[in-house]
Amino acid sequence: MEGHWSPWFRREHMERLGFKSVDSIRVRHAVKHTGQCFKIHLMRFPIVENASPPKCDK
Repeated sequence: MEGHWSPWFRREHMERLGFKSVDSIRVRHAVKHTGQCFKIHLMRFPIVENASPPKCDK
């Protein structure tokens, strides 16, 4: 997540572990912090170096 108030599952932390961001969406929490938007990233872990990103339907 990016811009979220929680310290868990930050995009930077996942990238340090080797994950790559494929896509992201901007959302807002329905109950807590309703005025604050944040991003949720779809992450992938490439097993082979220089692997091409997967193709996804949106």
